[in-house]
Amino acid sequence: MRRISLVFGVIFGLTMATGPGPADAQSAMREDVFDLQTALHYFQFMSGPVDGEIGADTERGLRRLGSYLRLGPISPEAMETTPLPLPLRSLMDAYVGRNDIDTTLLDERDLGRLNREGDRFWIRKELQPDPSTWGVDVDAAADTCSAYSNEGLIGTVIDPDELPEIEGPASVRVIYFGPVTADFRPDRLNIFVDPWNMVTKLTCN
Repeated sequence: MRRISLVFGVIFGLTMATGPGPADAQSAMREDVFDLQTALHYFQFMSGPVDGEIGADTERGLRRLGSYLRLGPISPEAMETTPLPLPLRSLMDAYVGRNDIDTTLLDERDLGRLNREGDRFWIRKELQPDPSTWGVDVDAAADTCSAYSNEGLIGTVIDPDELPEIEGPASVRVIYFGPVTADFRPDRLNIFVDPWNMVTKLTCN
């Protein structure tokens, strides 16, 4: 009896030491996909089954989400990465926080957006930079791209395809969110915009 208990103890110890196996990891991943599908379904990007499997309906939902966020198609593989890419994090944050919404904190502009976009508005709201971070993010002594000359752009809405008159810089680029090319050009003005094309920040590089 003692020998049996000893053998059982060794086996149990080895099992605990090895941790969760491939089946557990696959189950956790399936649950994550299920949660993302639930959010896609809630915001009406997806109409197919919520089943934890990444199929054609899920891929269509990701394309619609990417189109809504003006990002283009979102890869299905993005649902299996850790941490989740920013668009999917904003989707989940908006879904998880859907019962804690306080519309009294919205200004008139955001209330208008909410009326036009419905609950999807909150996905974009998750991506909007905190107003306390808005402004010119350049040392005045190192302003090589005329950022301060264009400070009046902060808080205005622009058309990224038809920029207003910009003073001074050799080149200009508009940055929404996501990856930015790493090339360094100190005479280039970067115009950061929120999900509704409102200018939130100016930098040089």
